[in-house]
Amino acid sequence: MPAGYRSRGSGAPFQGTPNNEAERDGRMMKVRQKISGGFRSEQGARDFAVIRSLIATAKKQGWNIIQALTQNPNTLAGCLRTA
Repeated sequence: MPAGYRSRGSGAPFQGTPNNEAERDGRMMKVRQKISGGFRSEQGARDFAVIRSLIATAKKQGWNIIQALTQNPNTLAGCLRTA
């Protein structure tokens, strides 16, 4: 059996779920829902998603998070690096 595989008992190889960036980014929203039982309003959920998205982008771009949260969004869009 190749390295990194586990057996499920039935003999079929099982490889764990990948921990990619997209999964990690989406996980915070689900954790927030579970801890607080959800959001009080739809607008509150949207605001939380926008802020989390901005923080995740700032981390990936290597920006200072506080500065990113206080800057004009149009200025930030012009500073984005592409892969």
